[in-house]
Amino acid sequence: MSATDDTVARALPDDADAIRAQVDAVLGGDLHWFPVRHHSPTVAHAVETTLRARRPKVVFLEAPHEAQHLVPALGAADTRPPVALYSSFRDDDDVLGLRDPDAEAPPARLPSWYPMTAYSPELVAIRTAAAVGAEVVFMDLPHWATYGNRGDASDPPEGKAPRAVPGRPGLHELVGSRELTERLAGAAGHRTWDETWDTLFERHRPRDAEELEAYRRSLATFCAAIRACTPRESLERDGTLARERFMAATIDRTLAARGLEERDAVVICGGFHLFLDRDDTDAPPIPAGTAHTTLVPHSYPRISELSGYAAGNRAPAWYQRVHEEEDAEQRLLGHVVAILGRARRKGMRLAAADTLSVVHHAHLLAQLRGRPQPVLDDIHDAIVTCCCKGDPAVEGARLFEAMHYVGTGTRVGRVTAAVGLLPLVRDFRERLAATGMEDLVDHDEVLKVDLDIREPADAARSVLLHRVVALGAPVGHLRDAAAGFGQTLFREKWRLRWTPELEAALVEKSLLGDTVEAAATALVRERLGALGAEAGQVARELLGAVRMELPALSREAEEHLGHAIDHDERFGSLVQAFVALGQLLRRATYAGTDESALRALRERAFARASFAVAGTRELPDEEHPHVIEGLRALADATLQDEGLDAELYVSHVRTAAEETPVPYLRGAYLGILAEVRRIPVEEVADALAAHARGAVEVQLDAGAFLGGVLAVSRATLRLGARPLVAAVDEVLAAAATETFLTMAPRMRAALEELREPQKNLLADEVARLYGEASETVRAELTVSAEAAALLAELDGEAARIMDRWHLGRPA
Repeated sequence: MSATDDTVARALPDDADAIRAQVDAVLGGDLHWFPVRHHSPTVAHAVETTLRARRPKVVFLEAPHEAQHLVPALGAADTRPPVALYSSFRDDDDVLGLRDPDAEAPPARLPSWYPMTAYSPELVAIRTAAAVGAEVVFMDLPHWATYGNRGDASDPPEGKAPRAVPGRPGLHELVGSRELTERLAGAAGHRTWDETWDTLFERHRPRDAEELEAYRRSLATFCAAIRACTPRESLERDGTLARERFMAATIDRTLAARGLEERDAVVICGGFHLFLDRDDTDAPPIPAGTAHTTLVPHSYPRISELSGYAAGNRAPAWYQRVHEEEDAEQRLLGHVVAILGRARRKGMRLAAADTLSVVHHAHLLAQLRGRPQPVLDDIHDAIVTCCCKGDPAVEGARLFEAMHYVGTGTRVGRVTAAVGLLPLVRDFRERLAATGMEDLVDHDEVLKVDLDIREPADAARSVLLHRVVALGAPVGHLRDAAAGFGQTLFREKWRLRWTPELEAALVEKSLLGDTVEAAATALVRERLGALGAEAGQVARELLGAVRMELPALSREAEEHLGHAIDHDERFGSLVQAFVALGQLLRRATYAGTDESALRALRERAFARASFAVAGTRELPDEEHPHVIEGLRALADATLQDEGLDAELYVSHVRTAAEETPVPYLRGAYLGILAEVRRIPVEEVADALAAHARGAVEVQLDAGAFLGGVLAVSRATLRLGARPLVAAVDEVLAAAATETFLTMAPRMRAALEELREPQKNLLADEVARLYGEASETVRAELTVSAEAAALLAELDGEAARIMDRWHLGRPA
């Protein structure tokens, strides 16, 4: 009995004999089953050895049946892993019942990924089978069929889109929870499931036929124990039994069609499926729809289980090293050198002696833990012990980053040219090369690109990136995107990163056109048609069309925008359209193109937004930031562009100030009127001071009113700080004690929104009001450490009280 058998027996003493009998029954038959864990280098080596020794005529693989035609591409010499079988199913007739019957939703789309590394047992099996002349048959049920063949019809929750099918679940998903694997790890004396697996199955490669058979039996025994603890209902519910019925039927059908005996075949599948019911071959139906399957590049970061891929592993690059380097000492040394080198480049002071210390310590830990060679856990523990000179959570941050980076790797695969690329994907790759951005698809890591679109080369890069983003392909995003229209007009800062989903998204959009330009044009045209009278959204689409250099679409968007401006009544949307048109005008001026149509649209948007000010008078608190942003944008424009009807805007703001019941908004409206120099600052200050002469409820509104004034004030504050400070002083002085205690935090909250120079300006006026020099007011307060701590504690308690009373911002 092997060490693994002993471990399982200790964990499951009541079932051990039954499990051994089950394993004997499967492994003793003519059909040769080999259990695997996806992305295991030692299992991959054992699979290769088995196939070369047995030289079967057919090899059955747990791989998606619909991808059978891609077997030659996977085995091609110019296919460089990691790669993935990507399958997408469109449920045209809603046979799966996933579409909301009450909504005009498009057909459900179900994507699936089946990644493979150089050390995936399946890929090794495909390439070894080709070497020994064996046929390879993919025997797994197409992923979309599991939706129609689950025991509970497993529809997504109401209102939720169906989740992406992962291609194959990980062991934790098959078990249903992590409890069992954690208990097994505990029974073996390990901290994690990964440590258990590496200790039992990644220790060393089987060296002869006897060791190979013992290894196969250990794997089967372990997986039998896992399956024995998994309720059949859960296997029916998650589609596992449906998949296994399809596998069994495929095996029987293929052997019969080829006239082969069971001894002529090898079955390579996840160890969990080794114990499927061979007599249950009632293959489930495959739902009809539009399916597309292809081979695409993949990457190590996406295969890492830390990215959320259930069947991944924790350190793809480390296991690649295990696969390539049989000498355990050399791979240990190489891995440690790479990690410490990365940490040094990140600023840690590490020497060659630290490398030797880590290697030595890793061996000591392995011996202490009963392992013949260090596993990844021993290596990581040794690095932290020898190289972290303080709290690992603080000083060890760069070490942990280095361990993750080196262990995961950045490798991106390539697919053989024999597969052929869809025209859209081919055009994307050609555009990348033409714009000098081919590095994007060579490594799965962040690439920061700063562009000046006045330069022709950068302009071409910008156009391509905007087009790809418009297609919904995750190529990256503009940094400082939160700044929206406030970004520098001719400079763009991009944060790019290749992902497998990038080309998959392009595959999905292939029906829109054969080039990135054509597909982007078609998609934006569709979006424009669905927008209706949403001026802000249409303006953004127009801006996008200009950024993407789609002139025909730009003309269509201009026409659509004119209609939207004339029919949209929402202040925020109209302001967005106005601001976007301003940016388009500046681009047109630089490019020397006709700007008359854009200018006319901008003037219409300004007028419509001015009329819409009235609709902001009673908006709730959560809408106030958008109102402030819009008011300021229009006010700034009136000061800079004499062609706009400033008096129209002013009249509507004045009316809103007279009619609004919201103190915060009244302060904002009056502040705007002062900003555009239609009323003096003193009038705003008088309106604030008037709160002192009102009832308690009116006095308490002073903080909100002041908050509105300060939210829109620039010049007002510079020119009118003195009257505003005097008004605040009058309000505070008039308040009774209890009113003051409630009012003061609200006033403070309004002032906290100011920047430091503005606060200093007001502090100077306070100092003058009370006859003090400003330098005295700003003098550093020297106190003892105990007093400073007490002040900090009191300030924190005051902040918590304000939060409980909802006084953190003006009401």
